Amino acid sequence: MKKYIFLLITLLSSVAIFAQAEKPEAHINTLGRYKNGKVELRFLPDKKQVLADGIKDGFVIQRALFEEDVFTLEDLDFKTIGKSKAFTPAKWSKAIRKATGKTKDLLQLAKDFSENLDKSSGGTFSLDDGIKELKNAKAKEDFEFMIFGMSALRNTEVAQAVGISFDDPNVRPNQRYVYRVLLAKNTTKFDIHSEPTLVQTKEVVYQERDIYVKLGDTKLSFQWEETDGVSGVLVERKDPNSNQWKLLSETPAYNLLNGTNNAFLDTSLVNYQKYEYRFFGFTPFGEKVQFGHADGIPRDLTPPQSPTFVKAKHEKPKEVHLEWKLDKPMESDFQGFIVARGQTNKGQFEIISNGILPSSQHEFVDTSFVPHKPNYYVVQAIDTSGNISSATPYFVTLIDSIPPAQPKFVSGIIDSNGVVTITLELNKEEDLMGYRLFRANGAEHEFSVIKEGFNPEDLIIKPVQVVFYDTVTLKSLTPNIFYRAKALDYNFNQSAFSNVLKVKRVDTIPPVMPVFKKVVVGTDQVVLNFAPSSSVDVVAHFLYRRTSSSEPWEIIANIPKGQKKYVDKAVKQKVKYYYSLRAKDDSDLYSEYAFPVVARPYDNGVRPVVTDLKVEKLEKETLLTWSYPEKYKEVVFIIYKKDKKGRLRRLVSTDKKQLRIQKKMKKADFAVKAFTRDGGESRVSDVVSYLDN
Repeated sequence: MKKYIFLLITLLSSVAIFAQAEKPEAHINTLGRYKNGKVELRFLPDKKQVLADGIKDGFVIQRALFEEDVFTLEDLDFKTIGKSKAFTPAKWSKAIRKATGKTKDLLQLAKDFSENLDKSSGGTFSLDDGIKELKNAKAKEDFEFMIFGMSALRNTEVAQAVGISFDDPNVRPNQRYVYRVLLAKNTTKFDIHSEPTLVQTKEVVYQERDIYVKLGDTKLSFQWEETDGVSGVLVERKDPNSNQWKLLSETPAYNLLNGTNNAFLDTSLVNYQKYEYRFFGFTPFGEKVQFGHADGIPRDLTPPQSPTFVKAKHEKPKEVHLEWKLDKPMESDFQGFIVARGQTNKGQFEIISNGILPSSQHEFVDTSFVPHKPNYYVVQAIDTSGNISSATPYFVTLIDSIPPAQPKFVSGIIDSNGVVTITLELNKEEDLMGYRLFRANGAEHEFSVIKEGFNPEDLIIKPVQVVFYDTVTLKSLTPNIFYRAKALDYNFNQSAFSNVLKVKRVDTIPPVMPVFKKVVVGTDQVVLNFAPSSSVDVVAHFLYRRTSSSEPWEIIANIPKGQKKYVDKAVKQKVKYYYSLRAKDDSDLYSEYAFPVVARPYDNGVRPVVTDLKVEKLEKETLLTWSYPEKYKEVVFIIYKKDKKGRLRRLVSTDKKQLRIQKKMKKADFAVKAFTRDGGESRVSDVVSYLDN
């Protein structure tokens, strides 16, 4: 059945992948199952406004038979099989009067909620995620919608009252049907999508899950996966004395975290006593089912407090004196101490004390230490349950305080797999034990130990390791990795740090995406302010532009590193432009496209002033000429002439760049103003005077 569900989802996705909604989307989610010879459906829109339409005018239920030869959504032959509608006020009142207990409360809650649906919009709900959707409810309105959805879907009486339930008895066993639900009438602003559901007419059997048990100290923890539609948990525990099952909580607990794992913790238990548990959950239709059982025995896992070294010193030629302390009061089950020695702080420690030392003994003298070798000591506290705690390993420096010389690097190379090969020049000290290799992400950072090449054997038999291998991630924002080294002898004297070795990573990580901060739109330009990529190896930013969201991006500028603004002057008024950015690093890697911004230069209506206005006296007429930019088409010019009071009065209009006046004038002052067909206009030109001598 899962195979066909996956196929149907794939078909639905392939149809909608290129769709571009012109208005916001809403979805009617549907859930179905086969039980007692009929298909039971629950459905719920994910927008309150859509739900309001459904409660008011009803829902239409359609069904199609899912055959083996179905390859596209259009192949499904959907037919209307019924309609579901919410109760009338009279039926609501009757249903609430008849109901009792929790159902009565839920019916009243659903009635109140449905009556107030038109007062606001918002809220989403997913049938697939169920109660887990609650974690995404950020507003009170959303939360109320979630509660309403869970109540209505999981209670048959409430679902029928609201009209989001439908039963289809006209089905055959062992068939696959696809159902979808539509609004009988859509008056919302949403583009509504009906989400089909596939139902196989076969009784669903919920299998018990594997319950994983983790033993603790006076506690048991359980974990399981919720993958079969059963969610929430009620836990029963068998009383060890009466063998009666006891419910540990009246309220089911739901998993509000991401993922399918759920867990339960039972505390305040008695160690070393067996406990049995039964786990119950709820189906999407509100039925309680047992999904698992488990048992476990808690045990004492708490170690005693850790001892602390007071002294560990090579005081005599053949004696190392150890002394430690333990804070009081000691645990009641504390047994004693064990002393051990090893050649590395992580190594295999051998017990050198004669069995378990009594709890009152806090000293020990070691006469079997290894000269010219590292000697680490550890003291462990042990209780009667075998729980052990350890002091931090303590290194005892034997007589010999001269450290090796400062080590020197020969080379450091990194390959395309992130494997770093580091070669050191071999020190000349006879008691050289080996090297410690340190690493950091910056030369000024604190270096941490990553490798220890200590030789446990005589140098004649096995040479000291001088070639080290390290593996680093290539997916890092820091382009270099830094190394230092120290040399150590068999008395664990450490040399000074080597000089810093810098190794450049093979860059495989693209730069961080730049971000637009501010867009200023003018009449003839777009000013783009942006935050450059924060990656240190960025060398340039590329600016892209297009005039439609369906067109490919075109590069219009290569912006140098450090520049945070670009002015695009190659624009036209009233044209919408989309802009995006990408950063490029010194390894020719590109960031993702920045989130696009949109700008459209506007027309402020201001047109250029008429220039070169001239008045020329001809034989029988006066000629006015002027200049105006050729890019402005269909321009109308108004010619003004001053009257006797010096005021400019409209004389005539023309669409040409000249005017002939068939009249002799002795003196006149003229000016011209331009008007364009799109509503723009210029200022009045400078006044030009005419005088007939």
